[in-house]
Amino acid sequence: MHYVFTQVNPTDRTYLVDALRGVAPNQQWGVWAAGSDQRPGNKDGWSFESDSYGKHWVTNTVGFAGPDERYLVAVMYQVDPRGTLPGGVHTISDVVALLFGKPIPARITVPAPDG
Repeated sequence: MHYVFTQVNPTDRTYLVDALRGVAPNQQWGVWAAGSDQRPGNKDGWSFESDSYGKHWVTNTVGFAGPDERYLVAVMYQVDPRGTLPGGVHTISDVVALLFGKPIPARITVPAPDG
């Protein structure tokens, strides 16, 4: 089986891994909840949307964790209109923590709504 990081140019791979592991503190949730022992790297996102469900937050995380960046993880969550950004961030982080056998609720920092 082939994984994306085994197929990319080694210089590009190093750049991507370092960039995703070096995210700002407001990005250290979601895949980050896999735990420091899993050496995660990620890019998180959040936006306030208006659609047929009403006005609500959408939170997401995409990244990797585990030895040699073995596990690729992507989670997107459409928060209920009565929900909050912190609620969406915690839900996504708790899903990742559960997958990696970490304590729930996950210990993370919630970003400010404007980034």
